[in-house]
Amino acid sequence: MGRSAVCRVTADRSAWSWDAILGKNMVKLVRPPQGLSFWLGVILVVLSFGIYPAYPVVPFLPISAWRKGEVAVGLLAVSWGMFFVGSVLVGKKGVAYLRRRFFERSERQLGRDRT
Repeated sequence: MGRSAVCRVTADRSAWSWDAILGKNMVKLVRPPQGLSFWLGVILVVLSFGIYPAYPVVPFLPISAWRKGEVAVGLLAVSWGMFFVGSVLVGKKGVAYLRRRFFERSERQLGRDRT
């Protein structure tokens, strides 16, 4: 671990400080972004993925091949449009929060993999 995060307390307590105790080892708690736009954006992004199961159904619709192509392109446009608008509403900080929350491995998980 290298240097100790806690310095020794002398008789006059002059060496004691919160910086010495917490230092760089302090864990910052990151609160999730709050607000209607964040959650509306998350919902739009999640719903955009819900359109993908409809693609395999399109070839079996009782419509002409031209219409099937139009339906597929329409589904594609709606799905990507929802994803784009949702990403804008979530924002840069919201995307960073969600990435940390769901895709970064925690220290505990990394420690378990080493054994």
